[in-house]
This record gives sequence, structure tokens and C-alpha cells, in this order.
Amino acid sequence: MGKDIIIYIGNFDFPFGNASGKRVYGNGKLLNHLGYQVVFVGMSRELDSNIRLEAAKKEYDGFEYYNFSYPKGIKQWCSYKSILKEFIMWAEMRKNETAAIICYGSPRISHFIIEITKWGKKNHIKVISDCVDWLESKTGNFLFDIAKTADTYYQKAIANKRVDGVICISSYLQEYYKAAGKKTVVIPPLSTYIPEEIENKENMTLTFVYAGNAFRKAEVNDRSALKDRVDKMMEILRLLKERGVKFILFYYGTDKENYLTAFPEQKEIISYLEDSINFCGHCSNDIVVEKIKNSDFTLLVRDKKKSTMAGFPTKISESISYGTPVITTRTSDIDSYLQDGEMAVFIDQDDLKKSAEIIEKKIRQKTYERMKQKCAYNTVFYYETFEKRMKGFLEIIL
Repeated sequence: MGKDIIIYIGNFDFPFGNASGKRVYGNGKLLNHLGYQVVFVGMSRELDSNIRLEAAKKEYDGFEYYNFSYPKGIKQWCSYKSILKEFIMWAEMRKNETAAIICYGSPRISHFIIEITKWGKKNHIKVISDCVDWLESKTGNFLFDIAKTADTYYQKAIANKRVDGVICISSYLQEYYKAAGKKTVVIPPLSTYIPEEIENKENMTLTFVYAGNAFRKAEVNDRSALKDRVDKMMEILRLLKERGVKFILFYYGTDKENYLTAFPEQKEIISYLEDSINFCGHCSNDIVVEKIKNSDFTLLVRDKKKSTMAGFPTKISESISYGTPVITTRTSDIDSYLQDGEMAVFIDQDDLKKSAEIIEKKIRQKTYERMKQKCAYNTVFYYETFEKRMKGFLEIIL
């Protein structure tokens, strides 16, 4: 019997529990398309910590998936030996058919990846890292930030350099690991959905959508630490409204009260935008997807820095794949996949007035109707588009 199993393990909630779950699901579809049987081992907040891995088996879309319980507190994050032992016992039963283990981050501290790499070498199983970010930690909790920064560095700069190859979400990360002599491939967030042709709507009020957890804490002490600059997004919308543009933003991920707790200085702006914003709070993935499909644009404003250049916004690939163009800043490799005025409108995170003028111009020209039709026929992020790229990488690794 050949080795056709690939085990995907890490810090994700498969299949749609978070952006990480969507990432590995898309990659799993691609690997499955290439003839591999992919088995996922992720993390769930709904599981009791005492449940055995084998007992947590579930299935979705033909994939087997298992979960460890999500750690509660720093102590459990650091206690990796018990779940490492559990995972190895589970993997031992499949090792003769396993071609590779792909680590998406780590279900505990990053030394877990080192131990998996050792076990893989011992059993002639290749270990690959799926590297999707290089995040900074600025929560305001000094001890937590120090520990998180150290663990991130250990994972990216040490653990990932000991594996057999690295799947990189961006060219920024690829250049880093190629310089370290690692075999690499760039795979952006993939889609499993091909949108259908849509009809132009008659309603003249534009609909924007933003979906995400832009801030984790109630108060945001350092605006520069935000991955998504929703505060700048609101400033741009205020400028648009002042220019007479009629729109409504559907904001998924928080409510108005929590937003103003995080950004109290924007109370006046939010009041001015009162009838142009719908704070929808936390909703199911199905509800958010349906709103994305029916909106004119997805909005995303990010600063250009190490974390945003190393990552790649799932929001972008998801929106385009659901048939909705994006208004976004130029970070990561976005403009390698999308052209300005085709399926994207690129704005300037450092010049909000200019950004509002760019958006207004596109709206006045009604180019968004043509852009939406272009998205309806695209396969730029569809998983089968990357078949040749992934196949070539695996042929080198395996």
C-alpha cells in the first residue's frame, strides 16, 4: 500500500470555525485533488480536555477530522507533552500510509513542531510547515507579550527551519525561508467556491461589508498594532458621506457598544455615520457569506508593516471568490493576483482623503457593476488553479 495520507495538524478550527480552518480546508481540497487522503487534527473550544483524540473523530466533505481541546490559560498552552504523546500514539497507527505531516502553527507552544519533526525523521515521514503570518503581540500585558513574541520567533525562525519544506502564504515569507535554504511554495488562501453570474441591482444605495475580529480586547491601547485598521475605515466612510455618497456598511464581528469602547475618540464619527452603518455583531459563517455575496464591495484597510506583508487576507480571496470586488490597501501579494479597477480598488492607508476620492470616482463611474461581473467569472483563488504549483513542490519534498 502506498503512502497517500497527509496529516494536517495545528492551531485551527476545521472547517469554518475561523480563518485558519478555512485556510487548511482549501489546502486540503487541493491536496485531495492531487490524490492524497487528508486528515485534519485541529482544536475546538467545545471539547472536554480529557477526551481522547480517536474519540473526537468527525467527518466533513469526505475529510476525517479530529480535535484537541482548546487550552484554557497560559499553563495549558505551555503543557504540550500530554497532547504530543496522544498525537504520536494516534499517528503511529497510520504511519505506514502517511507521506507527510503539515503543521499549521502549533496546538501548543512551538516546541511541539520540533518534536513532530523528530518523530517524522525517525519514521521516514516528511514534515512541512504551513506558514501564514509573522504576527506581533501588543496586548498591553507585558508578560504575555514577551512570551508570545518569543514563541512566535521560535516557531518562525527556528522550528520552521528544521522541517522539510514550507508552504508560504506570501512571497515575503518565501523569500525569508528560501534565504535559509528551505524548499518553498507560495499558496494564498484558497477558495472552494466558484460564483455564479449575478444580476445588477436597481437599488442605488451601495452596500459595503467588513467581517472580522479587528480587536481582541475591549480597549485598544496601540492603534498601530491592529491588523485591520477599522478606525481608518470609519474615517474614509465619513469622508465619503461628506462627499454625498450614499452607502451602508454591514460590520460583522462586533457591536456598536464594543466598538466605541475600543475607539472612544470616534464617538462623533460613528454618530455621524449612524444611518450608514449596521453593526451586526458575531454571526454564523453562513450569514456572513450570504451578505458578502450580496454586497457591492468588501472593505479592508491595513497598514503596510511586517505582519501585514507576511500574511495574506483571507477576506480578500473569500470576497473575490464569492463574486464581490474589494476596496483594499496594497499589502502582502494582493496586487500580484488582482489588478486595480478589475476586481479591486486600491486605496492609500496613509492618505485617507485621497482614498475617499478614489472610491467616490469608481462609484460615480459605476465601474463596480462591471467589477462584480468579472469576479463572477474568476478562478484566481480557486484551489484547482494551484494544482501545478503544489504538485511541483510535493514532488521535490516527497
